[in-house]
Amino acid sequence: MLEPCDVLFLALPHGEAQGRIDHLATLAPKIVDLSADFRIKDTALYKEYYGHEHVAPAWLPKFVYGLPELHREEMKTASYISGVGCNATASNLALLPLLRAGLLREDTAVIVDIKVGSSEGGASPTRVAPSRTRQCHPYLCPWGHRHTAEVIRNWV
Repeated sequence: MLEPCDVLFLALPHGEAQGRIDHLATLAPKIVDLSADFRIKDTALYKEYYGHEHVAPAWLPKFVYGLPELHREEMKTASYISGVGCNATASNLALLPLLRAGLLREDTAVIVDIKVGSSEGGASPTRVAPSRTRQCHPYLCPWGHRHTAEVIRNWV
């Protein structure tokens, strides 16, 4: 049983925090959720990329996307911060200077090709080294990956 605290860091599997957020918010005035549960404020975009409705949509606008390069000022006063996906962070940090310099238009298709190490996506120990040693594989689906929504939400 969790005791009340000043800041609560959630490291629950995807989908768990959104189902418990009402209770968890009674335990701490500040919450940092490290799952993908509150990264996307747009419920339609969430459903498109995660394949199901968000169970706590009223909480989505309360969370600030936790990438300081994009939301530093909002994070300073936020009560609720969503953790960011590693591939989405790499994509956002690579695209941000191009967008700010006017070299990238929001209506232009962009391809981000990320190479990953053996522990990507919580790979289980049984398949980590043997299946990825000296090999190059796309992480899950090479198009329409669920973390695409995190990149999209930061530009629109």
